Amino acid sequence: MNSNVSKTTIASVFLRNGGEGEHTKLFENLSEPIQGDLREKAILREDEEPVVAYNENGGDWCLITTQRFIWSKLGQTKNLEFRQLKDATIDSSLAIQHKATSAADLRDLKLITNTNEEISIEIEPGFPFSGIWNALKFLSTRNPATG
Repeated sequence: MNSNVSKTTIASVFLRNGGEGEHTKLFENLSEPIQGDLREKAILREDEEPVVAYNENGGDWCLITTQRFIWSKLGQTKNLEFRQLKDATIDSSLAIQHKATSAADLRDLKLITNTNEEISIEIEPGFPFSGIWNALKFLSTRNPATG
């Protein structure tokens, strides 16, 4: 089974349900040096296209591609194949800790794998958060039911 989702589909879900911010952009709208840096760090596959990236300080970043969600925190890069993604939701315990008082303040996303592992990701609040959350939620619904 080809697990690729079209770049256009993912980009349109991201833009329709949120959008770009200061540090979160469609990959093609990033500067050439940042694109090159992320391509190198993410180690993209030959048949994989980058779609949306969050890159605030160069050290912590995330990237939605046509196959995976890739992120780096404290210099440690990890990835999650979309077929392993069961759900994407708000990390409410971190939202409380970060004193998020409205949807625009949310920056903590929780990814749930099909083995029920929970992964917390911090991203840019506001429209970018909403766009990434909805794109990952959409990608998780494309998987066969896991239980």
